[in-house]
Amino acid sequence: VQWVEAPKSFGVHSATAKTPQHTAPIQKVMARTSPPELNFHMDSGTASPVPSQSARSDSESDSEGEQPDAVTRTYSWLNYPTSPILSAKNKPKAPGTVPRIGIDVGGVLTRESDPDYKGSLEEWDSSWEALGAFDAVKKITEVFGPENVFIVSKVRPGGNMHRRMEQWLHETMDFCGFTGVPKDNINFVRMVDGPEGKGAASLQLGLSHFVDDKIEVLKSLWEDEAGNVRHLVERHQGLLIHFSKGGWNKSQPECEQSLVSPMMRRSYRGAADWAEVLNHLRERLPGSLRNKAHMLEPGPEQANRPTIVKYASNSAAARAQRELPPWARQNAAQQARP
Repeated sequence: VQWVEAPKSFGVHSATAKTPQHTAPIQKVMARTSPPELNFHMDSGTASPVPSQSARSDSESDSEGEQPDAVTRTYSWLNYPTSPILSAKNKPKAPGTVPRIGIDVGGVLTRESDPDYKGSLEEWDSSWEALGAFDAVKKITEVFGPENVFIVSKVRPGGNMHRRMEQWLHETMDFCGFTGVPKDNINFVRMVDGPEGKGAASLQLGLSHFVDDKIEVLKSLWEDEAGNVRHLVERHQGLLIHFSKGGWNKSQPECEQSLVSPMMRRSYRGAADWAEVLNHLRERLPGSLRNKAHMLEPGPEQANRPTIVKYASNSAAARAQRELPPWARQNAAQQARP
């Protein structure tokens, strides 16, 4: 038997073995980038699928907890018209001669972060209202007067939160019709503080009272160098009411005493819900309004939630209320036949 030495390149473990040529196409396939997300909505207005743009692409600091959807959806508020941002150009400065109150929206009129809320966080329905909020605003409007009650909310102008909020207030809830607050008194600002913040806006509107769930906002009203209403709060025995976010947890908001100056503490109040807001206002109404204090008595609306839920007219939930599901339409058509 004659032994023959094998070549050094023989075998798969050889250090000099070459990579098979058939792996190159596999590497090219693996290197390909994923295609962009596509939008297959029939009403997209395009002849072929186009890259979709998420309805929640906006990053808004006043909408805590929002996360992008895994699947792109079309919402009823996407094209809802929005009001202009408050500025000195579109609203003259108020003289500050009468008591006026400002009220926030997110976390004050809405039940922000309430674990018992079962509705959609995208398509707000009537159950998103904080318990007894609109009824309380109605009572406040009757006491202060419609011309002296204002909504002041921070949003990104024309953004998702701005559109969603205005649709909810005007279309879903008919806020102005129910409470008596004029639509022109609903105002939006860009920032919490500074020249475009709530302190400067409150000075522009002549506010002496305010309800907000953020202590930073109340501090802006009291001491913002860009504009504040400390003099109006003191002149009209005003209150800066720190509302517990969402008004659902039955406890007043936590606030470090170091964040509130000694002078501001005289006007600062914490409120767990809208019943406490009404009580605070009733106990310290300005002299010109004290004869109406009895009108701020909390009622059953501050303790019981309505059972009927309303939706925006063009939302999927509203269509589901009006229309039969597809599987029931055929049966209904057959039963309607003579």
